[in-house]
Amino acid sequence: MVISTAKGRHYLRDLFKWGIDRQFWYKWIIDVANDFRTNQRSTFGQKLWAYRRGFLSSRSRIYGLTEDNYKNYLSDLDYFRVQPINRWYSHWINDKLTVKYMLFPFNQYMPRYYYHLGHNQTGRFVARLMDCPPGYGTTTADIIRLLQSEGSLAAKLVAGTRGEGFNKISYRDSQYYLNHLPVSESEMLEFLDQLDRYLITEYLYPHQELSRIWAKSSNTLRVVVINDDGSKPQIASSSMRFGTERSGHVDMMIAGGIGTVVDLKNGNFSRAKIMRDGELVDCLLHPDTKVPVEGTLPFWPEIVTTVEAIGRYLPHIRFMAYDIIITESGFKIIEINSRPWVYFENYNQPFYTHPIYGRFFRRLLKR
Repeated sequence: MVISTAKGRHYLRDLFKWGIDRQFWYKWIIDVANDFRTNQRSTFGQKLWAYRRGFLSSRSRIYGLTEDNYKNYLSDLDYFRVQPINRWYSHWINDKLTVKYMLFPFNQYMPRYYYHLGHNQTGRFVARLMDCPPGYGTTTADIIRLLQSEGSLAAKLVAGTRGEGFNKISYRDSQYYLNHLPVSESEMLEFLDQLDRYLITEYLYPHQELSRIWAKSSNTLRVVVINDDGSKPQIASSSMRFGTERSGHVDMMIAGGIGTVVDLKNGNFSRAKIMRDGELVDCLLHPDTKVPVEGTLPFWPEIVTTVEAIGRYLPHIRFMAYDIIITESGFKIIEINSRPWVYFENYNQPFYTHPIYGRFFRRLLKR
């Protein structure tokens, strides 16, 4: 994408005038440039039409935008304009280690945290965390011993999002596995030794109601909560994701996973979609197991009351998206995002036609 120096200066000046925070205008420019370069399914004219209205052209294609309906959707640019919604309080929830401490009263809904791996001014460290069993030291060899005892562990970035940096490590029948691929013990040790800013936590297996659809990933429930006045948190939307052979050990739609819409009244999930050729298409049957991608979420009433209770406990956080794994015995919150990727929610019901999203983002943009 080529923009003259003069035009570039004018565009950046306009971004500041429109209220773009400096850290986000840069990301918007990068996203537009990447979209222009990589989206081969839209014409030059279609791309310009989308950018002038604040949308990436790939997103415009997914939404099916026209001159008549584009104002119903929250644009990508407007989503950048209102960031950071939670201001510096975002740090409370974006860091997985911090949120573990912040949500101590809700610890039963958090995974077990065993180790923190990284570097500091004195060099590399392997730090035991609050849930590490007695008898384990502070070396990667101790993590190997713990892996042999537990069978599977999760290695994930302290501040990663969208599945970034997530790894499943396993041990069964005297064989080690890294993301389902067999490795030797020395290779596993080498992998652990190079991790920086990583957590080692319990690996969560999905409830049988969900694993019957797909069992090779944890399958993640996304619950978006809006708490505009700090006292009345509301669930705005929820979606359930499933992995596929294409997505591997994660279930993100951008990686080839499946997304479904959750009915907030009863926890039923349906209307499954998968990304194909840059568009969201129906996926009523799982492409690998051929099982219908629909059902009812276990523990849904308890999930609702828990996320609402956390919203009242953290009244400073006005916009948050929970990533939850539902297991046989309950559910665990594996991550909370302060700036979630909301295009699937915007696709399912355009935000400016949504009673909660519409009111919230109109107020933010007015401010």
